[in-house]
Amino acid sequence: MNLTTPPPVEDLARADELRAALVQHARRSQQRRRPTWAPILAAATGIAVITTGVVVLSQTGNNGTALPPATTPSSTAIPPDVPKPGGNIPQVPANQSPRQSLDLGPASDAEAVAAARTCLADKTPEDSDPIPLTPAEADTATSRQARWIKLMSGVFAAGDPNRAIAQTFITAKGDWIQCLGGQLLRSYPSGWGGLTRDEALKLTQDNPVNGRWTFSPIITPGGPIMPLESSFVTTPNIVRLELRFRSQHGASPWYGVPVLDGAGYITISQGGIFNDDPLEIDYRAFDQSGTQVYANTKHR
Repeated sequence: MNLTTPPPVEDLARADELRAALVQHARRSQQRRRPTWAPILAAATGIAVITTGVVVLSQTGNNGTALPPATTPSSTAIPPDVPKPGGNIPQVPANQSPRQSLDLGPASDAEAVAAARTCLADKTPEDSDPIPLTPAEADTATSRQARWIKLMSGVFAAGDPNRAIAQTFITAKGDWIQCLGGQLLRSYPSGWGGLTRDEALKLTQDNPVNGRWTFSPIITPGGPIMPLESSFVTTPNIVRLELRFRSQHGASPWYGVPVLDGAGYITISQGGIFNDDPLEIDYRAFDQSGTQVYANTKHR
């Protein structure tokens, strides 16, 4: 496959391997066809895995020195907070949270093809209907993007607990595929099943981001950790997606990933948040000029 040329990115420190590996196994145990052995590892390491929750994105409603400045029009300002039972979530202006990139740069052609073969062996996409696919189709596919994304906690893909290849490609038959490592996220037939791309991906001008956040909260000897992950699709004008947590403890940094071919994946985590604590997720999207074109807040 021929890889798209990516923009320059920041080099970030890797996440803690033990914690990320544990959450990887916990997340896998909640996927269909995965063996449930995560509690054994959790007991051995003193880490408790709690429950997983899902928030659908689209059907309602380090410091960024290497990143372009964010231009935030008032028409897309993040909505005010809604107090939740058990405590109020503070309003933190968007420009008071630092920006961090989770993009680790392009995957090599060999890395992308190997991951794509494994992905195409997965017959049950997470967020679309299955279509006929074979691993051999990866060898003749045309890559649309293939980049390493930093994984924090709430790991979704098998393999390296610190990073995974997020990629999209088009098979020789014209099928559009989105993968995270060896996990098949979305697959759509050539011609988008008679729909436009945005219709097939359930995207509109008012709702240009479609995905779901998955929470897998855990308790460690050092305190609670709230991991969050999301695979998503966007309208073609969006080139970057950022999100942050807000809780009673304040706001996290804005964590961001590039959006190429209208698709991406992001995972973040925040300490000090228990499973029943009030929590809000702010997310915002930018176009090629660095102008914010969409923002929203989700309440967990």
